[in-house]
Amino acid sequence: MTQQATTPFVNTSASAMLGLGAPIVQTYDVTPQSASGNITLTFSQPITKGRLRVKSSGLNAATTVAIGAVTVSDGTNVVVVKPALLAATTAGQNFDVSVEIITDIQATSLTFGTTLGGATTTATINSEFFGNP
Repeated sequence: MTQQATTPFVNTSASAMLGLGAPIVQTYDVTPQSASGNITLTFSQPITKGRLRVKSSGLNAATTVAIGAVTVSDGTNVVVVKPALLAATTAGQNFDVSVEIITDIQATSLTFGTTLGGATTTATINSEFFGNP
């Protein structure tokens, strides 16, 4: 995981925060992967709502990607806020998904799993979160 100072996205999720208020918390991540694993975003202050965007780039032509459930944690409790986000893609097919997150806990982090499949597994997973307390 490589937390970023600026977003890897051209069009950010901030513009999709309709009804959720102007985003106060912003976090970005770029994670090159050669195997399945979890990606965790940590927030500068607790959140209860926001928008998560996840996309792939640099996907090997033989690689498939699936994104598992999205969970949030307040450091003690872990809550599933979205079931599996994306079924396995066709080999070599990039994805770009965006989902709204709302929870009753004061979440300090968000985690989702990635599953890479195929004969050769390489991909870069870009993620961003815009949220509010």
